Amino acid sequence: MTVHANAEQARKVLRETFEAALTDAVFGAVLKENEFSLQFVLRDPEVALYLAADGVEDEPHRATLRLESDADALHEILLGQLPVTRAVVDRRLAVKGQVSEVRRLADLLPVIGGEYARRVLPARAA
Repeated sequence: MTVHANAEQARKVLRETFEAALTDAVFGAVLKENEFSLQFVLRDPEVALYLAADGVEDEPHRATLRLESDADALHEILLGQLPVTRAVVDRRLAVKGQVSEVRRLADLLPVIGGEYARRVLPARAA
């Protein structure tokens, strides 16, 4: 299964997701107060995005956590279909950074996942 048709589509959806997540006051405050940043590195398609309190960038930066996976695994993680721990154990997600910071990721994923779901899941009939 390939979630995104190409790297351009994946980058667009993820950038919009991350930018929307930054509008959440608590999410933004957690990033800022903890000087927390995430580097998402995807393969198939190849996309790299950096997320920090001051925005989203295409250029790689040194981040608090670096998350490496394919687009399908990240899709499942963000939709809550694949727990992060299971993804790591199954080697579908590589996380580089301090263990204490990985725990903080669990607090941030619901906001990112909610914004992602709004962009990739079909609108439900009212």
